[in-house]
Amino acid sequence: MRPKRIAICATQVPFVRGGAEIHVESLQRELIQRGFETELIRLPFKWHPHSEIIKGALAWRLLDLTESDGQKIDMVIATKFPSYTVKHPHKVVWLIHQFRQAYELYGTPYSNLTNTPEDRRIRDMIHSADARTLGEARRIFTIAQNTTNRLARYNQLHGEALYHPPKLDGLYHNEQYGNYIFSIGRLDKMKRVALLIEAMQHTRTGVRCLIAGSGREREPLQKMIEKMVLGHRVTLLGYVDDKRQVELYANC
Repeated sequence: MRPKRIAICATQVPFVRGGAEIHVESLQRELIQRGFETELIRLPFKWHPHSEIIKGALAWRLLDLTESDGQKIDMVIATKFPSYTVKHPHKVVWLIHQFRQAYELYGTPYSNLTNTPEDRRIRDMIHSADARTLGEARRIFTIAQNTTNRLARYNQLHGEALYHPPKLDGLYHNEQYGNYIFSIGRLDKMKRVALLIEAMQHTRTGVRCLIAGSGREREPLQKMIEKMVLGHRVTLLGYVDDKRQVELYANC
């Protein structure tokens, strides 16, 4: 009997890497270790101009992932928007997130959608597509209870929170309590790293702040550090490998 074939569907913003990318790569690795034939399928995603959001969803919808090279694909596991718009008779969703700018972030500085007729129409189309295509799934899991709650509130769909272990599970430990705060993640406005940097102005000790990760906010954050004259206390480390990451956690 041949092993089951599973396609993991993932959205990729070119040249951007963060937790979602690590998540799907870890999922593929774990499935392979358990005997499944697994392929990671990614399509690029962009949101400017806003019509590209709908094109991205349509691109996934037009894909035929029922078979490949004459062999059946038994299951697809879709992840974040808009990968879950893909059609498949056995579609399971492990929802990382929807296009939050069309949901709870709409009307805030963290949404790129405005109150123009065109943007309202795009927002309505996203809501409609989500309700339909997520509703097709055999099961919906989410990466957090907050994600489950949003799905129920805005789309009236049930999801089950399924927490995944950290990539470096089992390696984290404590060595000593050093003189720095450690932050790691994609440098994006929505991650609100700027609040951490602002807070460093008000500390009463000489505690430092080490920030690992990359993203489009790196340059604005660096300028912010320079403007606040915090260069001697706040450092943007950029990419750090797994070994260095464990060391930084162990001594923060």
